[in-house]
Formats: sequence, structure tokens, C-alpha cells
Amino acid sequence: MAQGRRTALICTVGTSLFDGNLARLSGDAPDAPERREAIRSAYENKRWADLAREMAQIDPTDRFCSAEINTIEEARKKNWLDLRHLAFLVSDTPKRRNTGALLKKYFEVRKGRDLPDLQAVEYAVVEQLQDTDPKHFRTRGLRNLIRRAGEYIERFGGPECAAIDATGGYKAQIAVAVVLGQVLSIPVMYKHERFPAIIEFPPLPIAFDYTVLGANAALLAAFERGTAFSSDELGDAIDEKLRVLLTEVDGNGTVLFELSPLGQIYLNRLSDAESEARRP
Repeated sequence: MAQGRRTALICTVGTSLFDGNLARLSGDAPDAPERREAIRSAYENKRWADLAREMAQIDPTDRFCSAEINTIEEARKKNWLDLRHLAFLVSDTPKRRNTGALLKKYFEVRKGRDLPDLQAVEYAVVEQLQDTDPKHFRTRGLRNLIRRAGEYIERFGGPECAAIDATGGYKAQIAVAVVLGQVLSIPVMYKHERFPAIIEFPPLPIAFDYTVLGANAALLAAFERGTAFSSDELGDAIDEKLRVLLTEVDGNGTVLFELSPLGQIYLNRLSDAESEARRP
């Protein structure tokens, strides 16, 4: 692997594959792929492994394959990407769960064929990221999106090893993915359906708000030592900016808060910044 090349791609996922392509597939559709009947049968009967094998026979740049597959195929041509790990962040709805399962199986088929360097394909359901409850979408769904992305970034080697494809999903989901990438200096790609190619967002002057540490220094230090706190101990007035750095776990019926992977990245970045400032 060339030095400086990124090895992980984290993708937000929408419904273009199911709603825009598979659900509208008919025998007389002018742009339908070959073996359309086999594809439609596998889709309607939710045979995701069969559908993945059928779709793997289609040119991955064909629009029928969906925005997610199209953009990943184009991203592979970037000289800074050496794709080894692929993760899909899907919303908390049955249709998007199925989309995640299909995309995972599709790339596993290709992993054994034309993507030999691809080591792992995963998808994660972002809890509460759904369009039936706006309050939970904002207070839990978007936070969980950041936490899930942070988990993958940490597992796949840190911000220096990751890239983000923010093409699919809710507009707010895409916006959060873009901001997260900007804060962590991670390349973020996007493709509108009318764009002939993917674009990379230019670097913007966006950074972590380190005043959160100033207001919660002792608490964050305790979290970094591995301490967990119950919701009763933290109280209801916990800073929203602090919440996104924490993760909730079940402590025998009690909600406990621990430092999330993103919170650890936040503290690591602060430590790096302090070390840089002390250099002569």
C-alpha cells in the first residue's frame, strides 16, 4: 500500500436502490438490465444473496446499481484510496436495513471476484435515524450516526485511514457526515444524480469546539479513565455538545454513559494540539 493512502470507506445509505430502481423494475422498462425477471423475483422474495449475485453481473457504473455502488466504483479510481474496509451506515427502517444487508452481500460477492484487496464489508443500523419521529431523529438519530461513524473510524485505523461517501440518505444525515469529515480532516465525497462525477468537499475552517473540555474537564478526564456514570449522576441538564462524545450502555436496567469512540478521538486531537503547541 502506498504511504498516505486511505484504506476505509464509510458510506451513508439512502433508498435509491430499492425505491428508485428495484421497486420500479418491470418487464417493459427500457433501461432494465438483462435477467430482469431473475432480479425482480429475487427482490420481491427478499432473497438478498441471489439478488446480490445477479447484480454483481451488471456493470457497477450502471445507474441501475444505485448511487452507493456507483460512487464506490468511482472512488476506487482515486489515487489516495486503497479500499480494504467498507462500512455502510443505514437508517433505522426495514427498507434501509434490507438495503444494508443487500449491499453487504453484493460487495462480498465482488470481494471474491474483482475486489481481492477488500478485507471486510459491514453495515450498521443507526438507531432512531428514521422519519416517523422528528424529535428522536434529532436528539438520538443524528447523535447515533456520529457515534457509529466514530466507531468505524477508530476501528479502521483512525481519521488518517478513512474516507466518507456522503451520497445516500436523509439530507440531515448527509450534512452531519460532511461536518464530521471536515472536523476530522477526512475526505468527504458526494455525487448528485445529475453530476457526471463525484466531487470532494473542499477543506473548510471547521474544528472541534474545545470549550466543551473547559466546561467538562473533570468529567471527561473521569470518562477517559474508564469511569461510567448513570443518567441520575449526570442529571438532565447535561450539555448537548458533550452528549455527542458519549455513548449509552445498559447497566442492569440503568442507563450508563461512557466515552464514545468519537469522544476518544476528540481527546486525542486535543492532546495532539497541546503537544504541537509546546514544540519550540
